[in-house]
Amino acid sequence: MSEFICPDCGSAISPNALSCRCGWRKGEVKNNRRVTDHTKYRDSEKSFDDDFDYDDFVRREFGAGKRPTWFWQKSPRERFWWMIAVIVLIAFTVTMALL
Repeated sequence: MSEFICPDCGSAISPNALSCRCGWRKGEVKNNRRVTDHTKYRDSEKSFDDDFDYDDFVRREFGAGKRPTWFWQKSPRERFWWMIAVIVLIAFTVTMALL
């Protein structure tokens, strides 16, 4: 059986395989260039992360509002049991204070 050469990374794969280890899938065209060839980026002087504003990205992606407190991040069932635990603790404390 003949082997198929991956157009992305150049490794030999089975003709029956649906994809290659590099992530290329049969029938996928990647703009007639190798995506895994980053030599032109490695050799360049400019770093592409210099102008990236991480704080702005987080603010746009997740919202600028306040994060909810730990209590409101829990499910309704967990909040219910937390309230029961607080009520029992208060009742126990009051009972002990009266004795």
